[in-house]
Amino acid sequence: MKHKPQLSAPRRAVLSLLVAAVAGCGGGEGKDEPQPTLLDYTVIDDYRLTGITAARTRVARDNASYNALWNDMQGNRNTPVGPPALNFSTQAAVGIWLGSRPSGCAAVRIDGVYRLPDRIQVRYFERQPGPTELCTAVVTTPGALVALAHQGLPVEAVQIQCTSNCSR
Repeated sequence: MKHKPQLSAPRRAVLSLLVAAVAGCGGGEGKDEPQPTLLDYTVIDDYRLTGITAARTRVARDNASYNALWNDMQGNRNTPVGPPALNFSTQAAVGIWLGSRPSGCAAVRIDGVYRLPDRIQVRYFERQPGPTELCTAVVTTPGALVALAHQGLPVEAVQIQCTSNCSR
């Protein structure tokens, strides 16, 4: 006769919670979250002295809001130029500003633009100086402006932590 081990009530409760947690995570169901698709994008402008002192992100889907983004990017430039043309039926512009930073090396770097099922995501990080890099001690206001195909989806900017090659 085979002996079937019996679980105590507390162990049965822990096991039940574990099974529920795995089931809640989709474990074993074969339903994986779709992987983001890397999209093409163009950095329109990248400037360290925009004059925008507070961190912010803006998305432009028409000429008026694009011109406002462009003017914000020009900041302290002596000879601002006009923005490159975009086709807003298929493209959007995203402006990302870090706010005031105490280093001449601070900058916004775009890590990639991704299509998720319900949105377009612009991933960026704050450029940090390398270990042997000398930087001026000056207040900067870095920003970047990118153009991307919006595909009719909402666009968001997400700051990520840079884990390698952060001084690029």
